[in-house]
Amino acid sequence: MSKYKIIGELLGDLEGEVVEEEARRIAAANPDDVFIVLEELRRGMSIVSDRFDDCEYFIGDLIYASKVMSNIMDIFHDCFIALQEEQQSGTVLLCTVEGDIHDVGKNIVKAMLMTKGITVEDLGVNVAPDLIVDTIRRKNIHILALSGVMRFSLNSMKTVSDMLKTAGLREQTKIIVGGVCVNEDSFAETDADAWSADANECAQICLQWLSSDPAFAE
Repeated sequence: MSKYKIIGELLGDLEGEVVEEEARRIAAANPDDVFIVLEELRRGMSIVSDRFDDCEYFIGDLIYASKVMSNIMDIFHDCFIALQEEQQSGTVLLCTVEGDIHDVGKNIVKAMLMTKGITVEDLGVNVAPDLIVDTIRRKNIHILALSGVMRFSLNSMKTVSDMLKTAGLREQTKIIVGGVCVNEDSFAETDADAWSADANECAQICLQWLSSDPAFAE
């Protein structure tokens, strides 16, 4: 059992101020534990989501919980930088796809990638496919991580892949997708190379791709 189990439960109960204060304490005293904490926070967000589905929570509660998560990511920012490996492994382009504004999962993946020594080019949320394609072309990026929560986000992910094909960039670009809308079955709809429901697994897949082809790490 995680020693930070209470943090997930507190977030699930929408005790945001208490959770943020605990995050500050951990960032100051035990910065190496930040990813244990993030896993508990992910569990807390799942509790919030489940209670919303059961009509115990409302839209305002979801927004509040997401804001708490955003604040905690800011609190842990220096910890992520300190944990970054000195030798950079390469670059991953990361964003939430067009039509979707959820960023909690994306931000957790970003933090995990950073501590693996991977440079992250974060385009944010609700990102148009043409901007993604243009960034890949201009910055010669070979790995793209797409996040989405809404069901229609699967279509946006497929659109990005199709536009990369049209631009002649798909064969040289690995795509990994994730988020609530992605699972073993729906993954096929995105035309991506891999999917993951776990931030650490996503980072490991990206690391594997970077190490498999030196051109990816340029």
